[in-house]
Amino acid sequence: MQASTASLSVGLTDLVLLECSRRHDSPLSPPICARLSSLLRSHLLQAAGRQLALVVDHLADLEPGQWAGGWIITYAVSVVNLICFLILAAIGFFPDALTSRGREPQLSASFLELLAALEDSWVLEHVGRTLLLLAPQAELQLGDCYGPFVMMVSCLSHMCIQCTAAAAATATATAAAATAASTAAATASTTASSTATVASRLRHLLSGRCLRHAVLASGVVGLCAADGGPDYGLPGGLRAGLQRELNALETADMAVRSVLLLLRAQTVEPPQQGRSGGLAFAPRAGAAALQRLQLQPGTGGGVDDLAVSVVESLLAAMQLLPSSPPASSQEHWLADRESWWQLAGGACAAASWLPPSWLEALGELLAVGLLDTCDNGSADPSDLPPAPAPKVAAALRGGALACLERLMRCAGREPQGPHADVLRVLVLSRKGHLWRCLAPLLAYGDPHRAAALVATVGKLLRLVAAQGPGALRQKLHAKSNWDHIVAESDMVTDAAVAHGPLVRVLAVEAEGLWGRGGSVRCT
Repeated sequence: MQASTASLSVGLTDLVLLECSRRHDSPLSPPICARLSSLLRSHLLQAAGRQLALVVDHLADLEPGQWAGGWIITYAVSVVNLICFLILAAIGFFPDALTSRGREPQLSASFLELLAALEDSWVLEHVGRTLLLLAPQAELQLGDCYGPFVMMVSCLSHMCIQCTAAAAATATATAAAATAASTAAATASTTASSTATVASRLRHLLSGRCLRHAVLASGVVGLCAADGGPDYGLPGGLRAGLQRELNALETADMAVRSVLLLLRAQTVEPPQQGRSGGLAFAPRAGAAALQRLQLQPGTGGGVDDLAVSVVESLLAAMQLLPSSPPASSQEHWLADRESWWQLAGGACAAASWLPPSWLEALGELLAVGLLDTCDNGSADPSDLPPAPAPKVAAALRGGALACLERLMRCAGREPQGPHADVLRVLVLSRKGHLWRCLAPLLAYGDPHRAAALVATVGKLLRLVAAQGPGALRQKLHAKSNWDHIVAESDMVTDAAVAHGPLVRVLAVEAEGLWGRGGSVRCT
């Protein structure tokens, strides 16, 4: 006990010095990295885990009135903060890390040492158990304990998501180059395997029951504070305690975001059956963020974070949607898909507040959603059954037609704006299958909505023909963009077969711009 306490005291002193000497907008310097590695190799996290286990066992034997004023509570909070700050330092966290996308995960030596120490100590479980025990005690003030905790979990989840995405991208690139037996291909394969292994290890660490319960409970309380909705049966004492600790709006928002990141980190493939509780949480979190976003006009700071949370909710919900309806709850499955499209429409409306990398993510997500909803595997877009498939019907009820029409209309009004960025990715994603996916929406949707979408597409075609292939985004390669536009005009014309008047409108638009032989006629 004394040796562990001494080790923690030295570690805490070193960590304070480390944090004070660090610039949060740049990587740690080599001397600081060396000291951090030394701390991890000294089994500091293992000692912290043992200390928290002893504290929790001691507190569990106390009567409720014996909790207040004890030094052991202060000590437990200090140990939790020590663990959280040490993990954040080893990850290399800086303030904009959680809103960045597309960065390669930085698997530094310090991070790999941290990963091994977390596995050896299971200190994340000890932290979760400690916070769950302390939070319901009304006489305790845990100070800023929960802020570092939810930030730490968010960063580990974000790192897991980055590693999973990087491994998938590298594996795809390796498969494409598999025919060329080269050293580069072998290196890429090794990198993918290493990154995938790190993601799997992180996923296992984040699956601990105490940690998950602490994160989910804090996220539910943060969401209740945002929208006043249900707490899903959270014990009253725990909810009251967490409300005290999450009284700062920024901390409550981060608690909600930490749940979304945790759900994404732990879901690699959509579940085959059943309905996850996270599927109730994610759309609700996105709706709450949208509601607050509409009340906070402007840009920057918290407004941008709210917009990112909307897309984060959309991503989490997509990952959690079962690929096929469970026999016992098909109604829930369809309702979840309907709410996904409602949230997608809100996310498109919030595009003006999104950072550039998240605009691309939204476009890709819409492409995945459309392909999953509307693609029936047929090469003929007019090969449609008499009634819509359940997925298509749910999408139409959720406002898919209105979502796409509004996105295209905004892109046409501001061809260099954020909505055009989203549309560009949507159009070019999945090899231009967007327009084939429009066929069932136009066939079974409200005729007025369908007519509005066709009219807007016609205006976009005229815009591109008048201004050139780069009208929607100049950074695109002109020839490839133009080829896509020509192909898309044919696909849109085919997609409107279910509505005779609509197909005639599109045929006139396409024929007037490209001619019967496909040659471009820009006037």
